[in-house]
Amino acid sequence: MPEKSVLCPYIAPKPSRSLAAFLLAIHILSLLAAWVNPLAVWLKLPLALCVLVSLWLAFKHRANGPEIKGLQIKPDNSWVLHLAQGGEVEAQLLGSSIANPWFVLLHFRTDKIRHSVLIPRDSLQPEDFRKLRVALRVVKLDDGKGPFDT
Repeated sequence: MPEKSVLCPYIAPKPSRSLAAFLLAIHILSLLAAWVNPLAVWLKLPLALCVLVSLWLAFKHRANGPEIKGLQIKPDNSWVLHLAQGGEVEAQLLGSSIANPWFVLLHFRTDKIRHSVLIPRDSLQPEDFRKLRVALRVVKLDDGKGPFDT
């Protein structure tokens, strides 16, 4: 029987507005919690500073863009990661990956390191996000189970 073609050949996520709003909301709530707690002011200021540095780092990381600019599923169920610096690397999808209606978190293992890719729903076109979730149900790992089979 010939191999079926994968429904989701290439994915290139764009920046997510919902992720940016979530990061901002979490940091604002953390800053508020740091300020309204009953600690002394000399303890509140470093705590608030830590939250602000975390916010700056989160948005700096977002501004620089992801380490992986695109993903491609090959017919043999392996993946090709297109790196932001240029070049490609083959990777295997790990079973610790998560897919739900709001985001997909993919964990990959290459020869040298592991990569994690967070793909919020609004970073892809709705049809592409659906195709990715369907393709993840089809992909099988080394033990014969898909990463999302129970």
